[in-house]
Amino acid sequence: MTTTEDTSTTTTGEQQQGQQTPPEAPAAGGGNAEAAKYRRELRDTQAELATVKEQLITMRRVEVERLAEPEGVNGAALWASGVELDDLLNEDGTPNTDAVTAAVSNARTAFGIQGKPATSSAEGQGAVGESITGPKEQTGWAGALRGDASSE
Repeated sequence: MTTTEDTSTTTTGEQQQGQQTPPEAPAAGGGNAEAAKYRRELRDTQAELATVKEQLITMRRVEVERLAEPEGVNGAALWASGVELDDLLNEDGTPNTDAVTAAVSNARTAFGIQGKPATSSAEGQGAVGESITGPKEQTGWAGALRGDASSE
């Protein structure tokens, strides 16, 4: 008689478990597939975010180097002086020109780099009216009075 009770109890337990599962529940394994899909999307998004962060860091470094170049210090010297990119950025992530100027000064001091000499805008352009191959021969009355052969 105890055998009948054990069987009826087992049957009742199985019936209760079947009743607890809602009819619209996904089939076995369906939830795992959806979770796996979301995990893949998360990994893809994280990889994309890492790539964008690296691009942003590179762009910031290039901009800081661009600001340092007119001051006579190249990017390699600037970074070799021990300055960190974060030290040269404003709170919003844009380059801080004052901090870059100070870092350039420190790099000059650390490596003995001389500043660029002041140049005029016409330097290296030659004198007005001067030929690039040498002094221009005077022609006309001045040359004729001196007896230049080319003034004929």
